[in-house]
Amino acid sequence: MYDTYKSDYHDNWRKSVIAIREFAPHNQVYFLGNKYTINKAMVKSDKGEIDVDSVYICEHCNEILVRSKNVTPNSLVNCSNCGEKIQLDGFKDAIRFPHMHSRSGSRITCDEENRKIRGYDIAMNYKHNLPNITKYEIKTGDILNGIITYEHNGKIFVVNKGIIYKSKTTNQKSLQSFNYCSACNKWLYQSAVADHYENCPKKSGMQINIYDDLWLFIEGNQDVVTFEFILIEDIDAVSYYTTLKETILQSIMLTYNLDESDINGFINPLPGKKELSIVIFETEEGGTGVLKSLLNTSTTQFEKFIENMFLILHIKSLDPYDETMDACITACYNCLLRFRNQFEHKFLRRKLIIPLMKKIEKIELFPVEDETKESPSEHLARLKEKCDSQLEKDVLDVIVKLKRSLPDEAQKTYYIDGDPITQADFFYKPNKYIFVDGPPHAPENIREEDKIKRDKLDSKGQIVIELDFINGEYKENPSLIEKEVKEKFDDYL
Repeated sequence: MYDTYKSDYHDNWRKSVIAIREFAPHNQVYFLGNKYTINKAMVKSDKGEIDVDSVYICEHCNEILVRSKNVTPNSLVNCSNCGEKIQLDGFKDAIRFPHMHSRSGSRITCDEENRKIRGYDIAMNYKHNLPNITKYEIKTGDILNGIITYEHNGKIFVVNKGIIYKSKTTNQKSLQSFNYCSACNKWLYQSAVADHYENCPKKSGMQINIYDDLWLFIEGNQDVVTFEFILIEDIDAVSYYTTLKETILQSIMLTYNLDESDINGFINPLPGKKELSIVIFETEEGGTGVLKSLLNTSTTQFEKFIENMFLILHIKSLDPYDETMDACITACYNCLLRFRNQFEHKFLRRKLIIPLMKKIEKIELFPVEDETKESPSEHLARLKEKCDSQLEKDVLDVIVKLKRSLPDEAQKTYYIDGDPITQADFFYKPNKYIFVDGPPHAPENIREEDKIKRDKLDSKGQIVIELDFINGEYKENPSLIEKEVKEKFDDYL
C-alpha cells in the first residue's frame, strides 16, 4: 500500500479467502486514516505472458472445475458432482489471486469508506473427500433433524467473477469482470482498455499484454463442517438457509470468542434435493481445531453452541415462547446483520428458522459409525491383492506416502450398454479412472487401442487419469513414480 502523502509503503495482510473480496481490483479500503484503491498486482509473467487458467462453475450445483492437463473444456461432458451437462462456453479465463498493490487518495472517515465499498460476485465451493469425512446425526430423541459432517483439510474454492454495478436510472445490475495489463501491472476498467494500448506507462501495452474478461480464484485446504438441516415448511429456501447459516456462524464466533475473519461460510445446492447444504470453514489454512472441537461429544461445546443460537435470535424461552426486549421484526445489528454480510441482508429473516429452533432445543449429536468400513491397512491390502503388476502396487505405496486417499476399487471395468469397454487399474468414486501404463503399453498398436477405449470413457463424462511409465525409467529411478503420481493427482485428488 503506497501512501502518497508520506511517500511510504505499508503492508496490509488478509487471509486469501477474505482478500479475494476485500483486496479485489478497484476496491477501496481504509487503512491508517487514508483511502487506498487497489490498482496494481504482481502477477508472474514471462516476457509479458502470464499463466491463465480456465475455470468452470456448474450452474446447477456450484461445482468449480479448474482446467488442467486432464480437465479441459473438450474432455468433459457431465459435471462430476451433479451429472448435469457441461456447457463448453461456460469456461472462463481466470488467474490465481495475486499479491495486490494499492495507492492512497484523499483522507476519509470510516463511515465514508463503508459507503464506498464495491460489490463483487463471489462463488464458493467445497470439494469433499468422502474417505476423510466424519459424519454425525442430529437427533431429538429418535427423530433425525439433520446431518453434520467434518473434514480436516477439506478443499475450498473461491472465485471472484467481477464487480457488480447498479444502474442509477434503472436499478439494473450488471457484471464486469477484470482486465489486466502485464506490462505495467495495472488493473483496467473495461472503458479504459482500448486507450491503454497507447497510454500504457511502460510504452509496451500491446495486445499480448492486455488480458481482459478475467476471473480471479483461490483454492485452499481448510477445516470444514457442513450442516444439512431439514426444510421445515414450504418457504423460500435461500432465505431460510442463509439465515440459518448466519446464525450458525455467529454462534460459533460467540462460543469460541472468534473474530469474524477467523471463520466463513456459504450455502450450496444438494443435487436432487430441495434442501441446501450449509458449509462452514476456518479461514486459516490447515485449521486451528475450532470446528473439530465443536463436534467433540466428550465436551459441552456443542450444547453451548446451540444455546448461543437462541441468544442470537432474541429467543428468551420456548415454553412459553418469549423474546428479549430488544427483539427485532426481521433482523438487526444486534442479531444477524453485519457489515461483511451486507450483500445478504435482504435474505436474513430470523423468524423463518424459529420452527426449526423449537425442534432442536434439546438435540443430541451422534457420531455415525460405518461398521462395514475397512481400516486403511485392510483397504490397501485388498487393493494390492487385485493388482496385476508390482508397478501398480508401487503406485499404491506412493499414494499412501503422499497422504492421498486410496482408490475405492482396483481393476474396475467400465461398461456401455452392458458391454465391457475397458478395465482401469484403479477407480475413485464417482467417475475417476486411473490407468497405470508400464512398458507393456509401449507398442503402437496397444497405444492406439488404449486411446480408443479411453476416448469412449471421455465421451461419457468420465475422468481418465493416465500414469505414464511406458519408458521403464522408473525401474532405475523409483522417485519418478512419486513425481508422476503427484503431478497427475494434483489436478483431481
